[in-house]
Amino acid sequence: MFSAFSNIYSKYYDKYVEPHPVNKLWDRLDRKVAGNATTLTRADIILCAVMGIIGIVVSLWAFAQTERVPGINTYMSIFLQSDVGRVAENLVTPSGNHSRTAVHPISSILLTPIGYVLTALGLSPIAAAKAMTVAICGANVALFAATVRLLGLPRYAMALFTALFMASACFLFWGSVIELFPFAGFTIILSLFLLAYTRPLKAVWWVVLNILTLGITTTNWTAGLIATAARHRLKSFFAIATIALGAVGVLSIIQNPLFEKAAYFFNPIPLMRETNYTQPSMQAKGDYETGWNPITNLRSMYITTVIGMPDEVQQQNTIELVTSNQTSGFPKGEFSPVIATAAWVVLFGLGVWGAISHRPLRTVAIGVGAMLAFQTLLHSVYGEVTFLYSWHFMPMILLVAAFSWFSRYRWVAVGLAVTVIIFGGINNINRLQSTIDTAGCLAQLDSVKTYQSWDLIKTEPSRDTAKTYPPLPTADIERCRAL
Repeated sequence: MFSAFSNIYSKYYDKYVEPHPVNKLWDRLDRKVAGNATTLTRADIILCAVMGIIGIVVSLWAFAQTERVPGINTYMSIFLQSDVGRVAENLVTPSGNHSRTAVHPISSILLTPIGYVLTALGLSPIAAAKAMTVAICGANVALFAATVRLLGLPRYAMALFTALFMASACFLFWGSVIELFPFAGFTIILSLFLLAYTRPLKAVWWVVLNILTLGITTTNWTAGLIATAARHRLKSFFAIATIALGAVGVLSIIQNPLFEKAAYFFNPIPLMRETNYTQPSMQAKGDYETGWNPITNLRSMYITTVIGMPDEVQQQNTIELVTSNQTSGFPKGEFSPVIATAAWVVLFGLGVWGAISHRPLRTVAIGVGAMLAFQTLLHSVYGEVTFLYSWHFMPMILLVAAFSWFSRYRWVAVGLAVTVIIFGGINNINRLQSTIDTAGCLAQLDSVKTYQSWDLIKTEPSRDTAKTYPPLPTADIERCRAL
């Protein structure tokens, strides 16, 4: 049957599309990665596995910090707007609210069976969801290390930039709570890995990549599409993208009756609701306290992702109290974040230089640049806290930094990377601890217990009734802000 469909597709493509000038232009582009680029040896795989184990240890340590505040798993958004309670429930049981499949199309059918099996083996729901998060964090580290090695960096440089990956604020913060972002991050890194992989791959791998990038988070399909476009002619690109879209559509239909309130990603109504989460829309409705500022978003995306900024307490949606690092600056009296940021900015600049000047990896550099450009445009408007989505672009940013090895000043880049790891790591640990303390303070407030408990969220109260709620306790809010 597949052969028959393939023949029909080839027939019509060759007749109607192949003569088109766009096809000729597309296929004329150079899609080769340097033939002498590094291939992974057994020693490389072992080293990547070791780095992955270290990533698991770091994630376990980070979880040990957030577990000091059980409310982080219970009260919505108090930890940088994360949805820990909902995601934890979604990862282990088909019941509950799986409506976010409108933008995470088949995440439930892909991930929930794993959590369900872990709970059947005796783990508590929270322990099962935590185990899945820790495991995917380790897998992210191992796969990122392999991707850096494919660029041609020596093993010690690969280990250095992988250590930078683990020391980033994104990894420490989002490796410490149960969220869907590390799973989405894995699909991003897989896109980068296949983009940089030099040996020919069967089409099925590219289909799987596109299913995963689309299936976990719709906007991240761009990473799968760009990686595929960079390495395939137009004929095979169309076929891969179409098969992946169809497969996700079929799985979404199968998923719908199996999971409570699961939504179809191809239903335009819930997709249109996502515009409510854009900063211009929230500002127009008066729901966005800090106001829309694209420059602030870019700073959060390109700096806070790596060098964490202090947390602040903000009031959102009239009734919610949350921690945010969207607009905060350097903490007074601390030099480590200033040193780390200065080193990181120069390191990233050297990475851009290396990506532009190193011709053997031009295809990879263009692909990563296109992915990062899309994420930059998207997150210049989407989401109250840009840092919340940092797993979607952190691997791209750090891979660009790894290109600094190919700049003229590679040893300067090594020194800068070490500086960012040391001073940035110290800063990020301090910021994590501070954010946990603030979230712990919020978790003790009666207003948070009343308005932001996971039980209340599952009843989906109308925001129109928010004006009838008693005013939030100003004195208690200021006490949490003063921490």
